[in-house]
Amino acid sequence: MKRITWMMCMALVLLVVAGCAGGVRPQPEQLHFQVALFEEVTDEIVISLEVKNTGERKTKALSEANAVMELRDAHNAVVAYTPVTEFVAIEAGQILNPEIWKGRLEPGTYEVYWGAPGLGQSLTRFTVVEQEGLLRLGEVEVES
Repeated sequence: MKRITWMMCMALVLLVVAGCAGGVRPQPEQLHFQVALFEEVTDEIVISLEVKNTGERKTKALSEANAVMELRDAHNAVVAYTPVTEFVAIEAGQILNPEIWKGRLEPGTYEVYWGAPGLGQSLTRFTVVEQEGLLRLGEVEVES
């Protein structure tokens, strides 16, 4: 009888442990990719790549994020390409700025694709206009 009771207790413990292990699921990374655009007095446009942790806890460091920023002109030609291979851990609610691109762009329409496979992406459209002999940011439209 003791043996049957012991076996039933062990079976119950195993069921509880298995149930607890099955209920713990890894939290998916909750990252929001965005860009911030600035203009410099040197007629250069600055694209600051940003990743915000919108989750409730710190993310893990991602050694193989394989994120990419592509800047394309109105003809869909690649003007700039910036790979960002890894991210450090990001606290909940914080923003990581893994890369900044700076360059002179001709007046026209551009698109910035920024993201990482399986983690998220964003698309930002903007124009560069000439005002009083200086290049300035025109309209900016963000899609996610």
